Amino acid sequence: MDARFALWCAMDLRQDLPAGVKVYANPQAHGRERSAQVTEEALDRFGFGGAWPALRERAMPRGPDRDEILFFALDLGSWHTPRVKVYVAHHDITAAEAHTVSHLPPGEPAERVGEFCGVVAGDAEHFVHRPLVSCLSYTERDRTRPSGYTVHVPVRDPTPDDEVARDRATAVLRRHGMDPGAVDSAWAAMTSRRPRDGVGLIAYVSLVQSTWQPPRVNVYFSPEAYAVRPPRATNRVQEGWAR
Repeated sequence: MDARFALWCAMDLRQDLPAGVKVYANPQAHGRERSAQVTEEALDRFGFGGAWPALRERAMPRGPDRDEILFFALDLGSWHTPRVKVYVAHHDITAAEAHTVSHLPPGEPAERVGEFCGVVAGDAEHFVHRPLVSCLSYTERDRTRPSGYTVHVPVRDPTPDDEVARDRATAVLRRHGMDPGAVDSAWAAMTSRRPRDGVGLIAYVSLVQSTWQPPRVNVYFSPEAYAVRPPRATNRVQEGWAR
């Protein structure tokens, strides 16, 4: 085995509900060159073998070096619809190119992806340092097409500091009719520093879309357990970030 990890587990804790478990297996554990084969077999074992051809064609058209399979995941517990999920990292991709993946689920989720990426990433045309990540969810409702699609945008890279990242996160929450104050509440629980004094605590902002539920937005916080990464822009006015 030559991989960063074999298995990750996450707990989904909600008030007055049984805990859910999310299991993330590494398709590259047998070697990166075998990740597609491992993912195809995993989908087949769980009854979603018919989904592989479209996933490979639409989510990984540029080859394994640029469209990299990251995780094969299972949501276990008292979920309404248990899911298997495939995560794909899109290296050096544009928001426009991300439409190819977002067209996989039925319906019209693709129409929101470009606008969402534009708000979160600003003027960044390519996701170079950290990739854009797609998550395709499959349930028994449809064994050939994903019933959910999530785009994870690495907001920590195209922003000079966490104040800009927070503003962009709250902007997309407002656009989708959600409470933007949740970001500030989470910030206060995570750290006592000012948002403009560092960058990277707000790591990703994600748009979650499903064929049977309204869209939702997730904002991911990364604990600064070892250090605070300094902000990038020394002159916010000069760099065009000042409000």
